[in-house]
Amino acid sequence: MIGGGLMLTLAELIGLPFLIAVFAEWVRSARDRTAVLDARLDRERATVPTPAAPNTTTAPGLRTRN
Repeated sequence: MIGGGLMLTLAELIGLPFLIAVFAEWVRSARDRTAVLDARLDRERATVPTPAAPNTTTAPGLRTRN
């Protein structure tokens, strides 16, 4: 009984560093992909012109309602 629990505990302790390494690589990869996506979206936003302000002046000869 104690031997089985000890083997299971040792197996988990041996596997834990590998699990941590995989998790750290996953986080790093997600951070890198997010940085690339943010840079691409920033470039796209910079190329899109901002909308012009609406023309509030009236053409000559036209009256506005009061």
